[in-house]
Parts: sequence; structure tokens; C-alpha cells
Amino acid sequence: MSTLQRLTIALVLLLTGILAGLQTLMLMGVLPAIARMPLATYAGAWQAMDHYMAVRMPALVNITLVLYLIAILSFVRERRRWIFWTLLGCFALIMTDTILTITQQLPINRAVQAIDLSHFDAERVQQLRDITIQHFHLRGLLSVTAFVWLVGAVAFSLDGQRADSPEGMRV
Repeated sequence: MSTLQRLTIALVLLLTGILAGLQTLMLMGVLPAIARMPLATYAGAWQAMDHYMAVRMPALVNITLVLYLIAILSFVRERRRWIFWTLLGCFALIMTDTILTITQQLPINRAVQAIDLSHFDAERVQQLRDITIQHFHLRGLLSVTAFVWLVGAVAFSLDGQRADSPEGMRV
């Protein structure tokens, strides 16, 4: 592996791990907590959390996606290696998460931001909370899968093992 390939793999691994860690935190702590909060507490907490995350997450995700593209391009001449296909697969998972966030979750976040905590429709807030929980379960699955897949491919590659698949691909 070239220095560029090693560097991009390391950075992609780090940022994918951060995304997976954030999603794991959501799955293990935040989602169970918000599922049990009174609706007004949930709405206020989500408004506050979204206010800060809306500034930071686009930068983190965009940097991650750019690094994936650089890593993929650095391996394009070695398309027969598993790491190339792993990068493509993990990129697809992270892109799916990003598209889901932009098309499905951000409209919900905007709706929660618009809630007047002193007067709100409890049924609508309950619906927003339930959909958010569903989205984050799927997003957690996508990002944690990408991280585990990437870690496995890197560990296998670093181990120096060479295994040919039935299609003749090398690690």
C-alpha cells in the first residue's frame, strides 16, 4: 500500500468510527432516554441537541465522504483487492445514511425546532419522536455496519493474509 492509501484508510477508519460511535451513543443512551421523556422534555431536548449537531454534523459527514472518495480513487487501479470493494460498500452505507438524514430526518428536525413548548400538539410531537427513533435505529445499523466492515477489511489486510475468493479477488 502506498503512503496515500495508508493515510486515507486511517482517516476514513477514524471518521467512520466517530460516526459509528455517535450512532452507538444514540442507540444505547439517547434513544431510550427520549422514548421515556415527557413530550415537552423531548421536544426541548431535541431542539437543543439539534441546534448544536446541525452545525457540526454536515462538516463531519462531508469530510468523511470526501476522504472515502480519495481512498476509493487511490485504490481504483487495484480494483481486484477487497479493500477497494470494502471502501465502495462502506461509502454506499454512509451515503445511504446521509441521504436518509437529508431527506427524512432533517424535515423532522425542522418540525421539532418549530414547536412552541408552551403550546403544542401532543399527538404530532409523539409522531415526530417515534419516527426519529425509527430513523436513528436504521442510521445506527448503517454506520456501525460500515465501521465493522471497514475494520474487518483493514485488519484482514494488515494481517498480511492473502485469500483468493471464488472470483479471484485478492485482499
